Amino acid sequence: MPAARDQTGVARCRVVVTGADGMLGGAVVEEFGRHHDVRPMRRAHCDLVDPRCTRDWMLAEAPEIIVHCAAWTDVDGCEGDPERAMRENAFATRNVALAAQRCEARLCYISSDYVFDGRKEGAYVEEDEPAPLNVYGRSKRAGETHVLRYVPRSWVVRTSWLFGPGGNNFVATMVDLVRRKDAVRVVHDQVGSPTYTRDLAGALRTLVQSEIYGIYHVTNSGTCSWYELARAISHCLKAPCRVQPCRSEEYPRPAARPANSVLEGRYARWSGLPTLRPWHEALTAYMEQLR
Repeated sequence: MPAARDQTGVARCRVVVTGADGMLGGAVVEEFGRHHDVRPMRRAHCDLVDPRCTRDWMLAEAPEIIVHCAAWTDVDGCEGDPERAMRENAFATRNVALAAQRCEARLCYISSDYVFDGRKEGAYVEEDEPAPLNVYGRSKRAGETHVLRYVPRSWVVRTSWLFGPGGNNFVATMVDLVRRKDAVRVVHDQVGSPTYTRDLAGALRTLVQSEIYGIYHVTNSGTCSWYELARAISHCLKAPCRVQPCRSEEYPRPAARPANSVLEGRYARWSGLPTLRPWHEALTAYMEQLR
């Protein structure tokens, strides 16, 4: 019997999404659910740090594709508890990779701009050698290594500066601050590409349907500093709050952040995959949803 297809003619697959109750995981469940048979995997279902639980849960669901969004993304928290960071971001990813191998499933792993140290002059491309500055970045890089080692049919997708509904993020925090305060100070010496989770989810679906495996950089188009992003948020809200620039050393954090988080999506472009819209258009769409 031929495989069932969605309204666009794409074959429907059984897809497990880990971290389904998170900001990106929720967007992936929503996007993939319009085209595939999605099985959301939440922490209450299985602890991914437990190898047997992970294996048995995946075998019972028998996915054709796994989109691994689950992670501990508290960068400063990871710095304070490196063992937990490696357990939840590296060892858990190893367990998912081994389960995917056992199920003969394809695996899409969501990684981060923080695998780079931010010292490069231009944008980071897929061939650049990772050199994480902090524990979170090291834990995500270790996850990449496990995926590429155990699952030949896999995608490692590095992205940056995520925002969207259903989770804590810089944009939501700034919306609250500029509404309540007369002035806020935001660092201007860290640059990257803000990325809307709903746009990223659509790109992930297109990527896994392409079956062109490997490492990819996927973000919304364009770059800005955190200060410029905060200014754009204030402008969208028409808020009287004054957004003022400051240097990173004036706003110390437990974990060092890369000054340059700009990712260039060469491989996606060369593979003929669509480019995501500019970040400011995505921001406007998200802000309209918040209103």
